[in-house]
Amino acid sequence: MKLPKSKAKKNGYVVLDFSPTSLKTLSFEQNSDSKKLSLKGFSIADSYKDLLRKEVVTNSVKECISQSNLDIDDAIIGLSGPEVFGFTLIAKVKRKKPDIQITEKEIQENYDQVRDACYEQAKKKWAYWSADDDGFEPLDLVVTSVQIDEKLISEPVGLTGEFVRISAFCSYSNKKYYKWILNLISDLKFASVTVTTTIYSESKNLSESSKNFILVDLGKDYTDVAVVFGKNIIQSRSFEIGGSYFTRHLIDKIGGDYVAANSKKEAYSLETLDEASMDKFGDFLYDAGKVWRTAFAAALDSMVGIKSFPQKIYLSGGGSMLPVIQEILLEDHWRKAVPFANDIEIITTTGKSLEENISDEINILKGSRMFVSGTLGVIKLELDQADEL
Repeated sequence: MKLPKSKAKKNGYVVLDFSPTSLKTLSFEQNSDSKKLSLKGFSIADSYKDLLRKEVVTNSVKECISQSNLDIDDAIIGLSGPEVFGFTLIAKVKRKKPDIQITEKEIQENYDQVRDACYEQAKKKWAYWSADDDGFEPLDLVVTSVQIDEKLISEPVGLTGEFVRISAFCSYSNKKYYKWILNLISDLKFASVTVTTTIYSESKNLSESSKNFILVDLGKDYTDVAVVFGKNIIQSRSFEIGGSYFTRHLIDKIGGDYVAANSKKEAYSLETLDEASMDKFGDFLYDAGKVWRTAFAAALDSMVGIKSFPQKIYLSGGGSMLPVIQEILLEDHWRKAVPFANDIEIITTTGKSLEENISDEINILKGSRMFVSGTLGVIKLELDQADEL
């Protein structure tokens, strides 16, 4: 997909939203006040069922940059799926001298303790979830809140108090997967590369309007699920059923190749098929949806320690555009085994929540399909200014 080139040449950065078989790239111009982004370029590379190849990634990213005519040497990469995991750790530290003002050295020592605790927890989780001996690579390690004696504060240095409570989100990637992604972009010679998780960027955006919710990102190759309480990701899971599963299910039912079946799925989502075809494909996709829902319920059930799940569910990703997803989630019988706080409320994400930070000059952020990639653009602004550990 080609877009008109901008006349001006200014500094910017690119967002690379990866799955093993696809890549969405956005190029942004960062305005002088650093509080607003202008979306200038867009490209998609899709290898359908094969793993991405380096030359495909390189060409797709270069195409995105050429559309915008930006001078770009910075990139932010969003990772997701079963090769990535993250959690929030909350540490409460009792100060030896509560009447003495907190110094930068003291708070940094607290942050170091949190870093070490996160790593120890990550080792335990990795050993439980994965048989891969290659280990994991740290990604995000960001302080999300600091409290002194139960009072939320923005800057602890110079204050006094007995207890410091630090909340930090940390995430990690399978080291082999991490290295594979970096190798895919190695020919692009970026001066700076930031690797984060899409589940973090999405949750950060949605938590501006909701404190407690379940995020369900139904991507191409898998579905990511995060439970958020008090604006913090408490636990996250991923399972390998995404939008491509629904496409493959159609191939099993009607034959043909992946591209043709995917086109039928898209047409069903847009309700552009005739009535008879809508009914037929709706039945096929409903059956696939029940399999997806079983995996979703299993992901929630595996989250030990959560007694009651938030009632609000945000759907994101291209797969969330399928009408059957909401249909099967609103059915009563499956929810009897899941302890929701109240009757569930389902909200499909759109680009509206990105408008405060992004000027969408090419008009691609309206629906759910590009919401995830858009949040990565916003999180780059925040990570540049964040109090990272």
